[in-house]
Amino acid sequence: MTALHKKHRPGAILCILLLLISISFSGCQKKEDDGKWLYTGEQRSAIEALYRKKMPDVLAEFQLEESDLYYRGDTLGWWELPEPVSIEGKDFYEELLFDISKENKDTFYGVLFISHVTDAEELPGYIDGLVKKITAAYGEPTTYPGILHRLTLEDFLSQIVDAMKEGTSLNWYEEWDDGEKTICTLTVNMLEMHVARITYEFKMRNPRVGWQNTD
Repeated sequence: MTALHKKHRPGAILCILLLLISISFSGCQKKEDDGKWLYTGEQRSAIEALYRKKMPDVLAEFQLEESDLYYRGDTLGWWELPEPVSIEGKDFYEELLFDISKENKDTFYGVLFISHVTDAEELPGYIDGLVKKITAAYGEPTTYPGILHRLTLEDFLSQIVDAMKEGTSLNWYEEWDDGEKTICTLTVNMLEMHVARITYEFKMRNPRVGWQNTD
C-alpha cells in the first residue's frame, strides 16, 4: 500500500480518506503490493479531487503535517512521505508533487514513486511486469509514436541490459491516458554504469497550463 493509505487516526476522517485508507494497522506491518499505487477507480477520483488545492488543504485531507514530509531540495516541488512503498516487491519513495510556479505556487498536481535498480539482469523483467500491470489498469499506452526509446518496443529488454552494463546514458518512457484530468507515466533513466532510476507518476495533465489557482 502507499503511505497515503497508512495514516489512520480516530475522529472525523473525511470521505476521501476513507477511500484511501482501507486496511488496518495490523495489515500495514507487512509490506505487500496491493496495487493501490495505481490509483484506479475511486482512489483516482479522490486524488483528482485534490488537484489545484493548496498544500495545507491537501495535507489536512491526508491527516498529515508538513513536518511528516521530507522536502527533496534537489527536485523542487517534491515532498517525500516517511515510509517506502512496495511495488512488485521493490521499495519506492513516494512523493507528493506541488507546483512551484509563481501563478500556482504550492498547488497539488500528482503523486510520484521513485526507486533505483543496480541489477542489470533483474531490470528488464521487472520493468516488463510493471508495464503489463499498468496497461491492465489503464489500457494500451498512448505514448507519442515518435519517441524513440519506449518501454514497449520489441528490443527494449536487450537495449536496457546493454545500456546498464555499459553505462550508456539513455532514457526510456511510456505514457498512459487516464481520462480528461490525469496521465500516468513510467520512465527508466540510466544514471551511471549499473544504476537505473525508475519513476512512476500519476499526475494532472499539463498542471501549469490552462488554469490558475483561485484560492
